[in-house]
Amino acid sequence: MILLAILFWIVSLYIILDTHKLFKNKLLKWVISICLSASILSFSFSIHLFLGIDFLVYQILITILPSIYCIFQFRNIKIILKREADKKPTLSNWELILILLCFLIFSALFFLKSTRWGSWDAWAIWSLHAKFLVFEDQFINLFTNNISWTHPDYPLMLPSIIASIWKSLNTTSPMVPLFVSYLTTAGLPLLVLGSFLELQLKKIGLICYIIFCLGIFLHFFGSLQYADTLLSLFVLIPFVLINHIDKEKPLLLILIGFFAATSVWIKNEGFLFFIVFSVFFAFSHLKNIKYHVLFLMGALVPLLITLYFKGVYAPINDLVNESSVSTLNKVTEFDRYKTICGYFLVSVVFKNPLVFILLISALILDYKYAFTLVFKVVAVIIVAYFLVYIVTPKDLDWHLKTSIDRLFHHISPLLIYSVFIYFGKKHKIISFKKVT
Repeated sequence: MILLAILFWIVSLYIILDTHKLFKNKLLKWVISICLSASILSFSFSIHLFLGIDFLVYQILITILPSIYCIFQFRNIKIILKREADKKPTLSNWELILILLCFLIFSALFFLKSTRWGSWDAWAIWSLHAKFLVFEDQFINLFTNNISWTHPDYPLMLPSIIASIWKSLNTTSPMVPLFVSYLTTAGLPLLVLGSFLELQLKKIGLICYIIFCLGIFLHFFGSLQYADTLLSLFVLIPFVLINHIDKEKPLLLILIGFFAATSVWIKNEGFLFFIVFSVFFAFSHLKNIKYHVLFLMGALVPLLITLYFKGVYAPINDLVNESSVSTLNKVTEFDRYKTICGYFLVSVVFKNPLVFILLISALILDYKYAFTLVFKVVAVIIVAYFLVYIVTPKDLDWHLKTSIDRLFHHISPLLIYSVFIYFGKKHKIISFKKVT
């Protein structure tokens, strides 16, 4: 029944996005609708656990709400289908073939790299947490330091999505986390392509899409079945939405707040992103009170649910719990700075050469790229990561080896998208001026 509920939610949210005329591009509307549906599923399933609601009752409620909406919107659905059918295609047959071919290659590479239950963190943390959540009478046993190695303080978005599908299908098949991971990873290139097509930047958008589909940075992390790719998707979405901001579309600002705040429900690193993003977004619209109100309206539900989880259920984070006065003494140890810089250099230059080359090229071609919202947010996040490594109570080498690549994975898709969108929009403005 959960799968049926998800389908109804996707269709319902697509109708809402369409009737509010947030986007014209179908692909972008579908991707955003799916991401919203996944978020609603995760939040609602977790609330059902927190409140002790019977799972059958929960399934009925989460299915009946969007289905009733779809019934009342049946006329609109027919209008939307007719309008979409009458639309002239914006892509040629060859471009469609190229898009499909790249996506097939992307899918083949993803499944070739995938393994049963994914890598260590997938089965030892995320899927293990999902197995606890399947048992509504016993799920609270997850939140104990007796199994601290599984990081029970981690947010529940990925585990709750997996658990809700497992419980509905009465199975704990490894195909479920694999399929969730595949959809998450596939969402990145499709979201990027939809954004470029919406902005009528077809050529540069296709190049960016091809890089996302064929670039090894997505296949590698996506196939691990970690929550890091899900976080990178939700880090990217607010910036995609910002590129489509319209003063007459307040729902868009609510969505920006919602997706930015939902990142805190995915991983602890999402808290840092949300805080940094919110500060810069607020300063970029300092005099527009309406923007702040709508942003906070969207962020409210994800923040309240996450804070409730952290306050009532989650144990103290291991980094915080193990910190002491001696931790601050590490600030004066020069060798720590040297070690961290070495890892950062290897991770950026050698493990993410495409991102490094794109960033250097962007700054050489136009230094003003450094003043974009993306660059400022990412720069502050990287500095914050650096400071965390300086004072970490963990063994420094171990902490860097086990986390730095994933931290850069959170922001790599965003950086690639930002470079292409920045120069694509700039070229479009220049071309328009020449024509006029």
